Amino acid sequence: MNNSLAVTHRPTTFDTIAGQQHWIEALKTRVLKNKLPPVFILAGPSGTGKTTTGLVLAKSLVCLTREDNKYNPCNNCAGCRSVDNSSGANYMYLDGSGTDLANTIRENLRLMVSTAPVAGARFKVCLIDEFQAFSAAAKSTLLTLFEDVNTRSVIICTTTDPEKIHEALRDRSYEISFRPLTIEEQLNSIYTSNVLLSNYEEEMHQLAKASKGSLRKLWALVDRCDGDFSQSTIDLVIGKGSKQSRLDFINYCLTGKPKMASAVWENWEAQGLNLDNVSQEILEDMIELADETKPQMFKYIRLLSATLVNRPELFKIMALSLYNG
Repeated sequence: MNNSLAVTHRPTTFDTIAGQQHWIEALKTRVLKNKLPPVFILAGPSGTGKTTTGLVLAKSLVCLTREDNKYNPCNNCAGCRSVDNSSGANYMYLDGSGTDLANTIRENLRLMVSTAPVAGARFKVCLIDEFQAFSAAAKSTLLTLFEDVNTRSVIICTTTDPEKIHEALRDRSYEISFRPLTIEEQLNSIYTSNVLLSNYEEEMHQLAKASKGSLRKLWALVDRCDGDFSQSTIDLVIGKGSKQSRLDFINYCLTGKPKMASAVWENWEAQGLNLDNVSQEILEDMIELADETKPQMFKYIRLLSATLVNRPELFKIMALSLYNG
């Protein structure tokens, strides 16, 4: 069983999904009106709510007790539990990285989506997670299946790379683009799930910033802290090094001591720190240090900013060459 905090605190209703409000409202309306396309594609970066939204949507469509004027699933009936259990008379879950998916689609999914729902459910649903991992054979088989989808069946695909989905399939689908979550959206979500975390507002802000829009990653960072939200633990978990070590690095670079600066960098490498995060923090430290009495600092900041796109080694080389005597 997966007991990660991201899974433990995964939203189970449309109203508790973080961010993506425009699309969530659109899905609520479609659920209320029973106006569903045969295929949904939920596309976007990891940790932005694609699978969570797919699961909530699936539950709403197979829920046996949801009233017509409600859009949220009950999360208690046999239909909702089938989604939790990844299998049921009206629900099927497929992992895109699984094996022999072409045969599963051909033999099981085709039969499921070509027949009417049973036991009082409104729809039959198949959730295909990480669709970009599908083999070419599985994608081809799925494409031929679309002509046979019953009007009361829905296929929900999630993907981090919609470009890997066949154009003919995308043309038949209702595609939703998920964006990275803002820091505020992430913090509101975790505080709603665990109000005690709001006692560590500054620390949570640092973790949310490091998660780069992924709520799943934020929960993973919180999990790694294991209840210890001291600054030293935050620095270690984020992998950005202590502030003093970063200030030492900056000082060594600016005073022409490349060997000492390199030693600090090599120590970060030995600690297994995330050098992308370290580089970003160094730049922000320099911004804090910059003022009217140090106009050259702004020049250095501009030079280093150009190397911040996942190129920490170039950042290091550029930083070590800042001193010009």
